[in-house]
Amino acid sequence: MQAAGAEQDTVYDRVMHYLFGSGAVQPGARVVETQLAARLGVSRIPVREALGRLRGQGLLVSDGRGRGMRLRQYSLDDIANFYDYREMLEGGAARAAARAASPDDVERLTAIHARATELAAAGRYETAEWFAADHGFHAALADASRNERIARAIKHLLAELHGIFYGPIYHRIAASRGRKLKRAEATRHAGVALREHQVILAAVRSGDEELAERRARHHVRHALRRLRGVMVSLETVPAGDLAAHG
Repeated sequence: MQAAGAEQDTVYDRVMHYLFGSGAVQPGARVVETQLAARLGVSRIPVREALGRLRGQGLLVSDGRGRGMRLRQYSLDDIANFYDYREMLEGGAARAAARAASPDDVERLTAIHARATELAAAGRYETAEWFAADHGFHAALADASRNERIARAIKHLLAELHGIFYGPIYHRIAASRGRKLKRAEATRHAGVALREHQVILAAVRSGDEELAERRARHHVRHALRRLRGVMVSLETVPAGDLAAHG
């Protein structure tokens, strides 16, 4: 029989994935407990507890009318704070991974990086496979830290990040006039992200803790600069894209 705590964590993870990882729910959208429980096929009690945890983490906010909760919407300042936190966590995870990663961890990172490279070479920057490989590299790096708390925190950040991209950015792009980033620029973004991943991987493989942390931090800061540029451009032009975000 599954322990109650383990069941609650499982429902929490499923709620996180649906709200932030599926692209089905937009920032600012109302979250209704009964509808969410029915969608996930679980009882209302663990869903209510999961939503309470998410509200405590600041990912859900009151709808302002006392009728429930909504997904948080993000300003540039919110996203900058998000990336500051992500930089600290991922830098620490990379340092720990360089110290503690097993050969299997390194092999997994290598395989994910190779898959992302294949997708980039084929120009498949907007596909679900690309996002899975990109975020998968960061999740695998978190696992390689051999620190369960760090790994869980990073994976939740990645889920929230997925929601950010599929919300105030990706869907605003889809609703725009349809212009996309030129292929040359998309290729450049993907190439930069992949090169940065490669350097992190090499540092983990060689056990260079200082380099692994430094390059992971640089990668997150660089991703924030790209994201900030796209968000600013969306305020002034009805187009843009940031498929290769790191």
